[in-house]
Amino acid sequence: MKKLISLLLIFVLCIAVISCGEQQEEPAKDDDSSNAESTENEEEEAMEDSEEEAVEDPEEETPQFGEVVLPTVEEQVIYDGDDIKVTVPAGEISKNDVIDPEILLVIENKTENDIEIMPENMVINGLSLDNMDANVLEDIVPANSSAEILMSISSSGLFDRHIKEIGDISFDLSYSPVEEFDLIRHDDLTIKTSLSGKVTQEINTEGRELINQDGIKLVVKEELLNTPSGPGVEYYFENMSDKKVKINVTTPVTVEGNAFEDEGYSVTLKPNAKTIFLHVIMSVDVDDFDGGIHSISYQVQAEDPDEFDVIFIEPLSVELNFK
Repeated sequence: MKKLISLLLIFVLCIAVISCGEQQEEPAKDDDSSNAESTENEEEEAMEDSEEEAVEDPEEETPQFGEVVLPTVEEQVIYDGDDIKVTVPAGEISKNDVIDPEILLVIENKTENDIEIMPENMVINGLSLDNMDANVLEDIVPANSSAEILMSISSSGLFDRHIKEIGDISFDLSYSPVEEFDLIRHDDLTIKTSLSGKVTQEINTEGRELINQDGIKLVVKEELLNTPSGPGVEYYFENMSDKKVKINVTTPVTVEGNAFEDEGYSVTLKPNAKTIFLHVIMSVDVDDFDGGIHSISYQVQAEDPDEFDVIFIEPLSVELNFK
């Protein structure tokens, strides 16, 4: 009997010991579970951070000139003469690697010479661009053959003129035989887009009138704009004469009584044309002037670019508010 009781006691003790061991192991499992949950949470947070960074990256790459609404075009022949034929294929106006809009032109050279193509005097939404704002990279079309030419439009040129949608497009197309100076120009080639006639371009003509003579009007916005390339001044320029006019902002430019050699600025307008342009003084650092920049002086020269005749030269002084 005693042996039986002893065996029962031993059995009960064994069960108790086993039960205690299982209870001690359960917290360990809970710890493992919480650690796993913590690891999962950290991974989820890391994934969310990476997703946020992925979302933020495009914003960082957004061009400083902002977005421009680009239209589509239907296939159209915009010039067909004895010497060349210019066709715009159907498609979208796209952007190149430097965010400049590009238009594809197919140019058929009907002459016996290789020719060099140069777009000039581009007008978008009724505002003239600088000649440097419209460029072609591959500009040679071999004799008696066709070539695809990409014509790019400067995003900075669109930005300076507050153009946010590209509607109506026109330009002059000049060409000359390679290594010759026999320049031939075809004026007012027009590209019809899906936004033609649908864009209302805002043109702010307010400001102080600097010049209004010989059919030329020049208005300055008396605010100094701090651009990435230097301080800039915005102008409205209108050519009301019956001939082409080129305006030159000549150097040196005097800023707060200090003379600076700068690249200057020039823009050409056809008769009855208008534009907005931004003159940036790249040789000047705004931070060098503790009290800010309040006055700029320079000369403006107007000339006939075809006849090389000077129309007038005017010294100008502009009082500015820093923006």
